[in-house]
Amino acid sequence: MKISILEEYIKFRKYTIIKDSNKDSNFISDVTDLVKSLNTIHINSIEVLESIVQKVADCTDKIWFKHSKLVLPDIQNCGRTITAKDTWIFTEISNS
Repeated sequence: MKISILEEYIKFRKYTIIKDSNKDSNFISDVTDLVKSLNTIHINSIEVLESIVQKVADCTDKIWFKHSKLVLPDIQNCGRTITAKDTWIFTEISNS
């Protein structure tokens, strides 16, 4: 049996928010406001629920990128990103 392994470049970026920082507080506040603003009265089907959940996910992503910062790789450590253990990390991966 042969298993083909294709060589592919995958670009990734890491974003972080320092815990207990102003950015962290603002992120939590914005997500809380988003959840409070949800109108759940008209959820009468799984399709409507899925649509609302997708919108919440999309908005949460936008809020994350609004408050987070890009973490650059540490060149001296072979491209591995070194971050403090007291940070939130979100990794964005794309094939472009």
